[in-house]
Amino acid sequence: MGIKKAAVLGSGVMGSGIAAHLANAGIQVELLDMSVDIAKSNLKKALKAKPAPFMLPSRQLLVRAGSFDDHMERIASCQWVIEVVTENLGIKQSLYDKVLPHLNATALLTSNTSGIPLASLTENFPTEVKKRFFVTHFFNPPRYMRLLEVIAGPDTDPALVTNFRGFAEQTLGKGVVLAKDTVNFIANRIGIHGMMLALHKTIELGYNVREVDTYTGPVMGRPSSATYKTADVVGLDTLAHVAQNCYDNLPEDEERECFKLPEAVATMIENGQKGRKTGAGFYKKVGREIHTINLETLEYENNEKPRLESLGAAKKKDNVAERVATVLVADDRAGTFVRACLLPSLAYAGRRMGEIADDVSAIDDAMRWGFNWELGPFELWQALGISKVNEWMTAEGVEVPQIALDAAQSGSFYGDNEVGRPSPIEKAKSAGKVVHKNLSASLVDLGDGVLGFEIHTKMNSLV
Repeated sequence: MGIKKAAVLGSGVMGSGIAAHLANAGIQVELLDMSVDIAKSNLKKALKAKPAPFMLPSRQLLVRAGSFDDHMERIASCQWVIEVVTENLGIKQSLYDKVLPHLNATALLTSNTSGIPLASLTENFPTEVKKRFFVTHFFNPPRYMRLLEVIAGPDTDPALVTNFRGFAEQTLGKGVVLAKDTVNFIANRIGIHGMMLALHKTIELGYNVREVDTYTGPVMGRPSSATYKTADVVGLDTLAHVAQNCYDNLPEDEERECFKLPEAVATMIENGQKGRKTGAGFYKKVGREIHTINLETLEYENNEKPRLESLGAAKKKDNVAERVATVLVADDRAGTFVRACLLPSLAYAGRRMGEIADDVSAIDDAMRWGFNWELGPFELWQALGISKVNEWMTAEGVEVPQIALDAAQSGSFYGDNEVGRPSPIEKAKSAGKVVHKNLSASLVDLGDGVLGFEIHTKMNSLV
């Protein structure tokens, strides 16, 4: 697919980030917004943003600012038009009315919506445009987050989706996951459920914020930002919006109540404590110290990180499954909390199969690429031992989903598609084949005289 020029409609944080990423790939971009001044201002903000959206400052020369009312005719020369305006159906449909008269007869039209049903977006489209419309849901920041969820409609031309997927993977460097047209698609559905579950369990079981982030980070196979640091980075208002979208639009979801925002967090948002962007959220810098909020009193406290024998033992494990298992079976506060969160989270992912995706690999990839989990839910389940996890679930009162019962019988979640699950490097590491490692990378013996080189620093930088 030869996309040489694209239009990005909406120049906010996400729109300007997508425009920058396209420019990084050498694509000319028309960046349009309510006014030229707004588009130019947001482009300047992108140039100062950290981490940097542009690979080189000179890439900004590929992006031209404009307005919806005065420059919409520019999209006629674009092979791809992506809408990235606020999550409001009426606003999006009003914008599409301005777009359609100028849209090239062969151009792709996509939306970066994170939760509005595709059928609602396209209800006023002619059939010919519906064939060229689908959702392309980038994760923020677009340059650094690998995941791109693609959601096609019943009228979308499958060949166009296939060609676009190749373009996104090869030219944009994205990991493309094909999702179904369901609320919040794959990554946000599973990831926000996990975060909200941890939040509710924090309050229910009497844990504190710093303690929970210690238990739901690397020792659980998740990024170091864990639960509450991630929420502060994303923004508590954004977290609340995505969770509320699930609560409002998933009346049949067995975990619907999990998406309900606790009163303490709603109060924080009302008080302007929305995370890093406001200087205070679950964490707040007080002098030279970093304090965490007490979810009962809403006062900030300087809690120490927990020091438990199970945590020390887990941190010594390079293998993800061994690390997680060490804490899962621990008879301490870490084990109690991880069992209360991880096992229901895995079960929830299992019950979503067929609803949000057609194969488990799509869910695995979405969670690794979109939420930076070290292993996807089914990869971790299998690495821990399917039957063993099923037994742990039963012991904790968690209903084992049918897909896991079937996998326990067959021995795998992946059937004939098990190649690469987990990756050859993960398999070799599990077998103790690490030849050498330092802060930047590892050399792993893959067999047959082949060495695997794995970079594991932030943004793959070598130090």
